[in-house]
Amino acid sequence: MGLPAEGRPRANVTGPRVSRSRGWVPGPLGFQPGVFTIPWERGVPPAPGSGSGALTDARAAREPRSAAEVRRGADRGEIAVERPGMVINMPMLTWPPGDDTNEGRVNETRPLGSVYTGRCLMTRTTAVLCAMIVVAWARPAHSGPITFLTALPVAQGQAVIRGQYLFIRATDDPTSADRELTVHGAPLAIAVGATPRMAIFAVVPIARKSMTISTPQGRITRESTGLGDIVAFARYTVYKVDAVDSTFRIAPFGGLQLPTGNTDRSVALGRLPRPLQPGSGSWDALGGVTITFQTKEWELDADAGFRKTTEAESFRFGDELFADLSFQYRVWPRQLGGGVPAFLFAVVETNLVSQGRHRIADIRDPDSGGTRWDVDLGLQYVTSSFILEGIVQVPVVDDPRGSGLRSDLRVTAGARWNVALPF
Repeated sequence: MGLPAEGRPRANVTGPRVSRSRGWVPGPLGFQPGVFTIPWERGVPPAPGSGSGALTDARAAREPRSAAEVRRGADRGEIAVERPGMVINMPMLTWPPGDDTNEGRVNETRPLGSVYTGRCLMTRTTAVLCAMIVVAWARPAHSGPITFLTALPVAQGQAVIRGQYLFIRATDDPTSADRELTVHGAPLAIAVGATPRMAIFAVVPIARKSMTISTPQGRITRESTGLGDIVAFARYTVYKVDAVDSTFRIAPFGGLQLPTGNTDRSVALGRLPRPLQPGSGSWDALGGVTITFQTKEWELDADAGFRKTTEAESFRFGDELFADLSFQYRVWPRQLGGGVPAFLFAVVETNLVSQGRHRIADIRDPDSGGTRWDVDLGLQYVTSSFILEGIVQVPVVDDPRGSGLRSDLRVTAGARWNVALPF
């Protein structure tokens, strides 16, 4: 409060700002404009102590326009000054040349809510200026990837809560069973900014998986619903470059997939195959690295990593390698300005995953694993406190091994909230 540009406090960091308690309008107390009684230093005002002044003889009314005139009036007994002892943190505004409220002045700085002669800014103009200040002081809106979580922006002292709905459909079956797989998922993700460089993530998935196949008795459906395997990992920023209009981050991450999902669901035809079970039953490790480059208009996020699986109940899912890329571009508003409460981003993403073959009793399953490459198109509606998002993933390459099913599409929609932590 009242700091010069180099950040060192002045000796006179506070000083009276006299506001009239009697006189003619306009002004902060309904009368003439107030004045500071000590000078500014290098364009930085003091933190104004509150004071009110009244003309002792209304018949000799005039408008003092400087600290010197206020002092002379007080010395002569023409102005009575009262000091309530309060210190006010008063926002200051600098009007650029050509602004319609500047009335010809160039780069002049005034307290927010102060007025020029014969003109009061406590009107629609003040409302617009206040809105501009709120936007400027608010935390910048961040978009972020939709189909992967590792590069999600999280600030220290902030929690990000993301709820999504995931729909997966796969019907391209090379066998005569004419299989159809449908998945409805609802993953809930929570990320906490523990330090300026470290963020901690947790994902709690709930899903309904169903497989419909043709049999000699007709079409039958086997399905399961429940809690899946919870994933927890940490991300640490090892390199960052912050410029005026951009930021760059490199952050490795690592964690575990915990065996919290059920693995022994059964239906009339017997126990469900392991891929249809809610959980895997195994403790799996994951790790990788994320890269983020963000400007005011667009953001680029990428990650690459692995998931190393373990065996559970004589079954082991294939190991995975994955890479993701997300590009978000602000399409509205095209030009930043005051009074804009939200932003619309167009999102283009791509996802590549390669999975090894599953193992049953240490024997490879020839009809498992494969490679899939998706290209995704989506939108994000970003505000200062929440984000609405949706995206469609279309497979460009889907190469399952053996008689594995090929995907039709994936759809993801959800919301994200930014919450300030109390600690």
